[in-house]
Amino acid sequence: MMVKKAQGGETFVIDGSKAGQRLDSVLAALVPEVSRNLWQRAIASGEVLLDGKAVRSSQKVLFGSHIHILTRPKIEEPKLVAAVEPEILYEDDDVFVVNKPAGMIAHPKPGKEEPSLAGVFEKRVVDDRPMRPGIIHRLDRDTSGVTILARNPEARSHLEAAFRARRVEKIYWALVWGEFGKGVKRLQFALAPAGKRVGMMRVDPLGKPSETLVRQLSDGDGVSLVEARPRTGRTHQIRVHLAAIGHPILGDATYGRQDGVARQMLHAYSLSLVLPNGKHHTFQASLPGDFQATMNTYKCAYKIDD
Repeated sequence: MMVKKAQGGETFVIDGSKAGQRLDSVLAALVPEVSRNLWQRAIASGEVLLDGKAVRSSQKVLFGSHIHILTRPKIEEPKLVAAVEPEILYEDDDVFVVNKPAGMIAHPKPGKEEPSLAGVFEKRVVDDRPMRPGIIHRLDRDTSGVTILARNPEARSHLEAAFRARRVEKIYWALVWGEFGKGVKRLQFALAPAGKRVGMMRVDPLGKPSETLVRQLSDGDGVSLVEARPRTGRTHQIRVHLAAIGHPILGDATYGRQDGVARQMLHAYSLSLVLPNGKHHTFQASLPGDFQATMNTYKCAYKIDD
């Protein structure tokens, strides 16, 4: 990627790796310290030109195109805000493993200040990322369950490498609409940003490959309790996969229907990995009360093995 400094701004010349992508996505990748949302605002206000013209955020860039940034968006620097401390399942000198409650975000979005998991542990970890200290992998706001935080740079490097190499086994439980059926289903779809809303995903043949193994644990009145084992870590992967085969998660208004259920019934039940201290551990997070209550409402019983 060629970068040219010019009076009144800077210019990027698009190479083959970025050709065909949305303008806002390209800018967020080229200048990651500025969020995609801020780039969308800058594009809409005419602070970004594509080949000398003002265009929409969704405009696809071409090989050799020139992106000229007149003024970079001002990066907002909010402060982290602590939330009620979640249940700590395990801790040592390198990590915290916690049972994140539904409704708590992992870290705030750019420009926002709200209680977060990062805010809870900000003072208890060492990390050079001011807005996401300790965060290794992120659960959606309304997804509950087990997640791990790094307490120091060495632990962070170890965990990031483990997740990147897929040496971490994650098991999720979800309540889905309909009779899922017996046997293990291997769900494989290419996923890409939907374009309708920042962060929303869709099945797209040109997207990135993803895979989830799903099996039914029990069923009830028009719903099924399923176990999902993601083999890749795409955004909203389990939610999109289940919706794509006609079994959206209860309460997931983004990819299905809410039908009076307060939040998406998705729970990170188990996390297995080798910790920075070299020991292999499996951590489990008990089902929250609202999940159990929803199972009872739909007469979907399941006995958890001790």
